[in-house]
Amino acid sequence: IMRISVDKKANLRKQSDYRSGLYLSQISTNPNAGILFYDLATKVYPESPRLVFQQGEVYYRVSDFDNAVKAFEKAVQLEPGNTRYQDVLEQVKKLKKR
Repeated sequence: IMRISVDKKANLRKQSDYRSGLYLSQISTNPNAGILFYDLATKVYPESPRLVFQQGEVYYRVSDFDNAVKAFEKAVQLEPGNTRYQDVLEQVKKLKKR
């Protein structure tokens, strides 16, 4: 069992820290490791559009499109001017309709 803890004082602002959840989801034999990381990280920093968006990326990678859309929608809500977030959200919504 993989255990991941996120301390409120953790420094998640560095690019490498933000990407560690994506990295976990790619290398782990348990693809849910990245989901667990971002579920915890977004509880600590719920207003971070970058973390929420990357949580959506991990959901997308495990084909959980419903949760991916929810995360991407929240990222767009937190940072409405980010066209990348908006574009990805629209692409995933189109995939869901298929």
